[in-house]
Amino acid sequence: MRRRNFLGSTAVLGGIGVLAACAPGSDSGSGGSEAPAPAADEVDTDISALGDITLVVWDQEVRGAQNDAIEALIGAFEEKHPNVTIDRNSQSFDDLQQQTGLALSGNEVPDVLQVNNARGDMGTFVADGLLTDLTGYAEAYGWTDRFTPGVLGKMSYSGDGVTFGEGSLYGLAQTGEVCGIYYSQAKLDELGLEAPTTWGEVFSLVETALEAGEQPIMLGNLDQWPALHVFGPLQAGFVDSETIVTLGMGNAGADWTSEENVTALTQLAEWGSSGASATRPTASPTTMPGRPSPRAAVCCSSAAPGSAPTWRP
Repeated sequence: MRRRNFLGSTAVLGGIGVLAACAPGSDSGSGGSEAPAPAADEVDTDISALGDITLVVWDQEVRGAQNDAIEALIGAFEEKHPNVTIDRNSQSFDDLQQQTGLALSGNEVPDVLQVNNARGDMGTFVADGLLTDLTGYAEAYGWTDRFTPGVLGKMSYSGDGVTFGEGSLYGLAQTGEVCGIYYSQAKLDELGLEAPTTWGEVFSLVETALEAGEQPIMLGNLDQWPALHVFGPLQAGFVDSETIVTLGMGNAGADWTSEENVTALTQLAEWGSSGASATRPTASPTTMPGRPSPRAAVCCSSAAPGSAPTWRP
């Protein structure tokens, strides 16, 4: 069955997709037209009374534990709601990003689609009227009680897609990211150092490890995005969180060339020029905890600190 109402989300949630399909007015129509935004009292939350439903879900959770988590969520939901069948299509991030625009502009659109939450992707889809306004669903299902305004704001846009962080809700994240510093206790013991608790101690640790002939920071940046996750915690040591959020969302009111940002960027550049980070980071594979890569061994045994996000469900 075709539907014109579907969910765009920063990360797919099997349950959320099902909820979208259970709303009135979600039966048929073509993609590319502005999806209706039902009010909370128009959302039918009695899933069992809706008959047999098949939901098409596209996501990019293809890696080990991430794939397992999605499969477990789907299985649990189908067991609880036997009238619902979830037809899942998982693709790599790059493949899904290439297919998304075509899917949203066509007639056979998925009910739930994992969208890269950036102005050029999700923001554009909002501006073109291709994603359903989920504000009514949030009220009907109590999402505003389960998630803080700060979290929901990361998935909200103005109707024209210009302002990111406020307006209507157009998605719901499936994971939360904690970006921090990982270190090798064995290496710290070998160097006679304690685990750092301040940025001053981090800077001192890096210098000491470099002088001892160790590789202080491991950076696998072949995919050309992990370096941002090294800069992120570093930036947070110099720039206040409100400014960082404004910069990240591309809204007016903050400047990348401020003194604080320049200081953070200069420190990152100095780590690179001094050899504190990998000497050829773009030649190293992307390495993150939980992925089949050398990162765990590098961060935990053969180097001092490393930095990466977790993306935990």
